[in-house]
Amino acid sequence: MPIFDTEGEVIGFRGVDRDITDRKRSEIIQSILFNISNAVNTTETTEALIQIIRIELSRVIDTNNFYIAFYNSDNHTFTVPFIEDEKLIEQSFPAGQSLTYHVVKTNKSLLITKDELLDFEAKHNIKNYGILAENWLGVPLSIDNKVLGVLAVQSYTDKYAFSNADVDLLEFVSEQVCVSIQSKNKEEELKTALEKAKESDRLKSAFLATMSHELRTPLNAIIGFSDLIDDSVPFEDVLSFNESINASGNHLLNIVEDIFDVTLIESGQIRVHETEDDLSKILKSVLKDAKQEQKIVGKIGLQLYLKEPDINGFKIKTDIPKLKQVLLNLLKNAIKFTHKGHIEFGYTVEEFDSKTVIKFYVEDTGIGIPDDKHDQIFELFRQIEDANTRVYGGTGIGLTISHKLVEILGGKLWFASEVGKGSIFYFTIPFTGDPKSLIPKDDGQKVVLIVEDDESSFEFLKFMLTNKNYRVIWASRGLEAIKICQERSIDLVLMDINMPGMNGYEATAVIKEKFPDLPIIAQTAYAVLGDKEKAIDAGCDDYIPKPIKRKELNKLLKKYLGEMTKKPTS
Repeated sequence: MPIFDTEGEVIGFRGVDRDITDRKRSEIIQSILFNISNAVNTTETTEALIQIIRIELSRVIDTNNFYIAFYNSDNHTFTVPFIEDEKLIEQSFPAGQSLTYHVVKTNKSLLITKDELLDFEAKHNIKNYGILAENWLGVPLSIDNKVLGVLAVQSYTDKYAFSNADVDLLEFVSEQVCVSIQSKNKEEELKTALEKAKESDRLKSAFLATMSHELRTPLNAIIGFSDLIDDSVPFEDVLSFNESINASGNHLLNIVEDIFDVTLIESGQIRVHETEDDLSKILKSVLKDAKQEQKIVGKIGLQLYLKEPDINGFKIKTDIPKLKQVLLNLLKNAIKFTHKGHIEFGYTVEEFDSKTVIKFYVEDTGIGIPDDKHDQIFELFRQIEDANTRVYGGTGIGLTISHKLVEILGGKLWFASEVGKGSIFYFTIPFTGDPKSLIPKDDGQKVVLIVEDDESSFEFLKFMLTNKNYRVIWASRGLEAIKICQERSIDLVLMDINMPGMNGYEATAVIKEKFPDLPIIAQTAYAVLGDKEKAIDAGCDDYIPKPIKRKELNKLLKKYLGEMTKKPTS
């Protein structure tokens, strides 16, 4: 206010000088806290919320280089839901002995410059990661004194970018920041759970609708053909009707069994009943059932064969009906989606996750599975909606049931697939015996590796060789033959030349490079002029044309393996 003299002239002013900086800063901080709290309700995602937190804090502090990291104690790593930085882009990083982890471990804020870092690292056993900042500030994000993560800012150019006042500021707002992020995370989790529940209900409805259709289809045939049968129908037609009724009845039974399995799996009521039996016997029974399925669906032209390692009397202890169900489900699936080529199944015994397991496989040359379907292939109700399920028929839940059954048996099921080339499904079950017992005993028999992609040709050769007391191993592919030669002691190879993938010439060249003294006899159905010379040039020791004659084969076996006694008869 002005000061006047006696004459009324202004000679000065009187006033009170007040510093309002702190009050203004306090008002801004209260505004920041309000806006952060309000953003929990207005943002859709955690990332959007943290972006608003960064923008709000930029009103009072430099947040050009800013990140929030949450600590995972299970694997000693940090997850970074949000980062805005000139130099860094990591969405996660190992905690190690980083500055960020030091804040978590001590539950104390840290303000440090690049110049101070060297002494600090030595004193606290810190190992810095990434590009060093000129100035770094991190504060713990805590709720009820439990540290969940760290809020950090840094400057790559200004060593005085942050002060103790900034530490106080971030500590003051950190709890509100942490509470807001936690609230948003829970909101997102609830939203995701609700969406999954709605999707599950929708898929279950689709499942019931599909089951209704699947049940009515065989019932229509059963009831329809039953109504047609009376005294006026010729006997030949009655037999035909009866065949259709029987097939539809079996189809209906399979559907009902699938529904029962799903119900038991969903309710957690499936129990394991272990028994012991010969694995070869089990697999041959599965092969018989699978070939019957081939006949039912009219795919007799497909090659379907079983490949077993050279192990005699291998007994396993598991729930055998469930094991057979898984194998048959996988084989039926392969038959359904394979129109030409082959289907092969078998097993190996190997180490898996530091445990000895029996690893089964089912391989086909079918239509394959698109990459975008890989994550859905074992989902319980998702398969119902799949276009292939509608085109090829069936309930579409056989793979889901198999996946669950394998888990119940203590194993794991997975697959590899390429569209247009086929699929291979693997699954494991625990092996409780002694792995040493699986090594074939050396009984003096000569071991012949038959490399042949045609099962009938293999069975023919196998009969002739086992009858002469040779031990036989089968490989249906060139790469498989190479692997067997590397792992087993082989006395002679009968090499088919015309095979898919790596042909016999190529396989011979690789085997001969590693085992030059191993006799390899080429066998081919072409038998044209120059074939023998071509085989010899590729590294084969001899050649036999198809159809193979017993005398010619015996002559070659004697030449390379010596005289063998005929297998004794009992």
